[in-house]
Amino acid sequence: MRRRGRRRGSGGRDGRGLRLGSAVFGLGRPYPLAVRMRAVEEVLGGKLSSGQLSAVIGVGADTVAKWIKLFQLGGVDALVPESKVPPARRRRLATEARREAVVAAKQEHPEYGTRRIRDELARLEALGVSETEVRRILHEQGLLAARKPAPVREPPERRFERAGAVAA
Repeated sequence: MRRRGRRRGSGGRDGRGLRLGSAVFGLGRPYPLAVRMRAVEEVLGGKLSSGQLSAVIGVGADTVAKWIKLFQLGGVDALVPESKVPPARRRRLATEARREAVVAAKQEHPEYGTRRIRDELARLEALGVSETEVRRILHEQGLLAARKPAPVREPPERRFERAGAVAA
């Protein structure tokens, strides 16, 4: 079933957020402080109701009400948009206990590989450390032996027989 007309609070003409000049806001993008302040000023000044303002700029009435509440509680500083993007994921460094346990296990048993160290630490010391983390720690400490390159193999000789060939 098709909907007719524009949904309230859907943003610009094409439904992809509020368009101010060349910038697009909404749908995961935070509205800038200037837009938020202007909206709060319009509603608190009595020029527009929050419903009218939400229809004009394409923001939900609940969002406008939230901006007003934030402004009343914390002033302009409370209206500064917070980024929804989480900080870049950083590779988590191994804790010192894990690092020391991995290094001690490798020094005690140099013949153990990364999987064996992981299994031994999980079974005996109840340390949850992945094989990749063990490999990274050993590599950082210089305890991981370099792998020998695989020997280059000559391809086997291909032999073909023809179908229906008769030996003379």
